[in-house]
Amino acid sequence: MNDDTVTNDTTETAPAASAANSKDRTFTNAEVESIIKDRLDRQKRANETAASKAADEARLKALAENNEWQKVATEREAELNAAQQKLNELSRYEQALASQLEREKVGLPQYILDLLAEKPVVDQLEYLLKHAKTLRQTSETPAPSLNGANKSAKPVIDVKARAEELQKRYPSLKIK
Repeated sequence: MNDDTVTNDTTETAPAASAANSKDRTFTNAEVESIIKDRLDRQKRANETAASKAADEARLKALAENNEWQKVATEREAELNAAQQKLNELSRYEQALASQLEREKVGLPQYILDLLAEKPVVDQLEYLLKHAKTLRQTSETPAPSLNGANKSAKPVIDVKARAEELQKRYPSLKIK
Protein backbone atom coordinates (compact mmCIF):
# COMPACT_ATOMS: atom_id res chain seq x y z
CA MET A 1 0.00 0.00 0.00
CA ASN A 2 1.15 3.49 -0.59
CA ASP A 3 0.82 6.45 1.78
CA ASP A 4 -1.93 8.18 -0.20
CA THR A 5 -4.42 5.33 -0.14
CA VAL A 6 -6.02 3.48 2.72
CA THR A 7 -7.81 0.20 2.33
CA ASN A 8 -11.10 -0.79 3.89
CA ASP A 9 -9.29 -2.36 6.86
CA THR A 10 -8.03 1.03 8.13
CA THR A 11 -11.30 2.84 7.61
CA GLU A 12 -13.20 0.66 10.06
CA THR A 13 -12.31 3.22 12.76
CA ALA A 14 -14.82 5.49 11.05
CA PRO A 15 -17.92 3.27 10.88
CA ALA A 16 -20.15 5.91 9.31
CA ALA A 17 -17.81 6.29 6.37
CA SER A 18 -17.38 2.57 5.85
CA ALA A 19 -21.12 1.88 6.01
CA ALA A 20 -21.80 4.46 3.35
CA ASN A 21 -19.11 3.12 1.06
CA SER A 22 -18.61 -0.25 -0.45
CA LYS A 23 -16.14 -2.83 0.86
CA ASP A 24 -13.63 -2.41 -1.87
CA ARG A 25 -13.38 1.34 -1.79
CA THR A 26 -10.12 2.95 -0.70
CA PHE A 27 -9.72 6.37 0.88
CA THR A 28 -6.95 8.84 0.63
CA ASN A 29 -5.34 10.30 3.73
CA ALA A 30 -7.06 13.62 3.01
CA GLU A 31 -10.48 11.91 2.88
CA VAL A 32 -9.83 10.06 6.15
CA GLU A 33 -8.64 13.26 7.80
CA SER A 34 -11.71 15.09 6.50
CA ILE A 35 -14.04 12.37 7.85
CA ILE A 36 -12.28 12.39 11.23
CA LYS A 37 -12.29 16.18 11.35
CA ASP A 38 -16.03 16.27 10.62
CA ARG A 39 -16.68 13.70 13.34
CA LEU A 40 -14.52 15.62 15.85
CA ASP A 41 -16.26 18.90 14.95
CA ARG A 42 -19.69 17.30 15.51
CA GLN A 43 -18.56 15.91 18.87
CA LYS A 44 -17.05 19.26 19.84
CA ARG A 45 -20.32 21.06 18.98
CA ALA A 46 -22.29 18.45 20.96
CA ASN A 47 -19.98 18.92 23.95
CA GLU A 48 -20.25 22.71 23.71
CA THR A 49 -24.06 22.46 23.56
CA ALA A 50 -24.13 20.15 26.58
CA ALA A 51 -21.77 22.43 28.49
CA SER A 52 -23.88 25.47 27.58
CA LYS A 53 -27.05 23.71 28.74
CA ALA A 54 -25.37 22.67 32.00
CA ALA A 55 -24.18 26.24 32.59
CA ASP A 56 -27.67 27.60 31.91
CA GLU A 57 -29.21 25.07 34.28
CA ALA A 58 -26.68 25.96 36.97
CA ARG A 59 -27.40 29.66 36.47
CA LEU A 60 -31.16 29.05 36.70
CA LYS A 61 -30.68 26.95 39.82
CA ALA A 62 -28.57 29.69 41.40
CA LEU A 63 -31.25 32.24 40.54
CA ALA A 64 -33.88 30.04 42.10
CA GLU A 65 -31.78 29.70 45.25
CA ASN A 66 -31.24 33.46 45.29
CA ASN A 67 -34.98 33.95 45.05
CA GLU A 68 -35.37 31.64 48.05
CA TRP A 69 -32.83 33.72 49.94
CA GLN A 70 -34.67 36.86 48.92
CA LYS A 71 -37.88 35.40 50.33
CA VAL A 72 -36.11 34.47 53.57
CA ALA A 73 -34.49 37.91 53.73
CA THR A 74 -37.88 39.57 53.18
CA GLU A 75 -39.41 37.47 55.96
CA ARG A 76 -36.55 38.31 58.33
CA GLU A 77 -36.87 41.99 57.47
CA ALA A 78 -40.58 41.86 58.33
CA GLU A 79 -39.75 40.12 61.63
CA LEU A 80 -37.14 42.78 62.43
CA ASN A 81 -39.61 45.56 61.66
CA ALA A 82 -42.19 43.96 63.97
CA ALA A 83 -39.57 43.58 66.70
CA GLN A 84 -38.53 47.22 66.27
CA GLN A 85 -42.15 48.34 66.60
CA LYS A 86 -42.51 46.24 69.74
CA LEU A 87 -39.30 47.75 71.12
CA ASN A 88 -40.58 51.26 70.43
CA GLU A 89 -43.85 50.42 72.18
CA LEU A 90 -42.00 48.97 75.17
CA SER A 91 -39.83 52.06 75.32
CA ARG A 92 -42.94 54.24 75.50
CA TYR A 93 -44.29 52.03 78.30
CA GLU A 94 -41.00 52.32 80.16
CA GLN A 95 -41.10 56.10 79.89
CA ALA A 96 -44.69 56.14 81.18
CA LEU A 97 -43.72 53.89 84.10
CA ALA A 98 -40.74 56.08 84.95
CA SER A 99 -42.97 59.14 84.92
CA GLN A 100 -45.50 57.38 87.18
CA LEU A 101 -42.69 56.30 89.50
CA GLU A 102 -41.45 59.87 89.88
CA ARG A 103 -44.96 60.98 90.86
CA GLU A 104 -45.20 58.15 93.39
CA LYS A 105 -41.84 59.01 94.95
CA VAL A 106 -42.90 62.56 95.83
CA GLY A 107 -42.97 63.01 99.59
CA LEU A 108 -41.24 59.73 100.44
CA PRO A 109 -38.41 59.77 102.97
CA GLN A 110 -34.88 59.71 101.59
CA TYR A 111 -34.05 56.29 103.07
CA ILE A 112 -36.93 54.76 101.08
CA LEU A 113 -35.76 56.57 97.95
CA ASP A 114 -32.25 55.22 98.54
CA LEU A 115 -33.60 51.67 98.90
CA LEU A 116 -35.69 51.99 95.77
CA ALA A 117 -32.87 53.45 93.69
CA GLU A 118 -31.16 50.06 93.44
CA LYS A 119 -34.20 48.38 91.91
CA PRO A 120 -35.48 48.47 88.33
CA VAL A 121 -38.42 50.76 87.57
CA VAL A 122 -41.02 47.98 87.56
CA ASP A 123 -39.79 46.58 90.88
CA GLN A 124 -39.86 50.04 92.40
CA LEU A 125 -43.47 50.54 91.34
CA GLU A 126 -44.43 47.10 92.62
CA TYR A 127 -42.84 47.88 95.96
CA LEU A 128 -44.59 51.23 96.22
CA LEU A 129 -47.94 49.69 95.33
CA LYS A 130 -47.49 46.82 97.76
CA HIS A 131 -46.51 49.13 100.65
CA ALA A 132 -48.52 52.20 99.66
CA LYS A 133 -50.65 52.20 102.76
CA THR A 134 -47.66 51.95 105.14
CA LEU A 135 -45.57 54.46 103.20
CA ARG A 136 -48.35 57.04 103.10
CA GLN A 137 -48.85 56.72 106.87
CA THR A 138 -45.17 57.26 107.64
CA SER A 139 -44.88 60.26 105.34
CA GLU A 140 -48.12 61.92 106.47
CA THR A 141 -48.22 61.15 110.19
CA PRO A 142 -45.89 63.24 112.31
CA ALA A 143 -44.05 61.47 115.08
CA PRO A 144 -45.25 62.26 118.58
CA SER A 145 -43.00 64.68 120.38
CA LEU A 146 -41.59 63.84 123.76
CA ASN A 147 -42.58 67.11 125.35
CA GLY A 148 -46.04 67.27 123.72
CA ALA A 149 -45.29 70.56 122.00
CA ASN A 150 -45.32 71.35 118.31
CA LYS A 151 -47.32 68.43 116.98
CA SER A 152 -47.12 69.75 113.41
CA ALA A 153 -43.32 69.56 113.26
CA LYS A 154 -41.75 66.91 111.04
CA PRO A 155 -40.69 63.81 112.91
CA VAL A 156 -37.04 63.22 113.60
CA ILE A 157 -36.12 59.81 112.26
CA ASP A 158 -32.97 57.87 112.96
CA VAL A 159 -32.16 56.86 109.39
CA LYS A 160 -29.91 53.94 110.28
CA ALA A 161 -32.42 52.50 112.73
CA ARG A 162 -35.26 52.89 110.22
CA ALA A 163 -33.15 51.30 107.47
CA GLU A 164 -32.35 48.34 109.73
CA GLU A 165 -36.01 47.99 110.62
CA LEU A 166 -37.00 47.99 106.97
CA GLN A 167 -34.24 45.52 106.14
CA LYS A 168 -35.61 43.14 108.78
CA ARG A 169 -39.15 43.61 107.52
CA TYR A 170 -38.30 43.39 103.83
CA PRO A 171 -35.19 41.24 103.37
CA SER A 172 -35.32 41.64 99.60
CA LEU A 173 -34.41 45.32 99.90
CA LYS A 174 -30.75 46.19 99.76
CA ILE A 175 -29.46 49.08 101.80
CA LYS A 176 -26.56 51.22 100.67
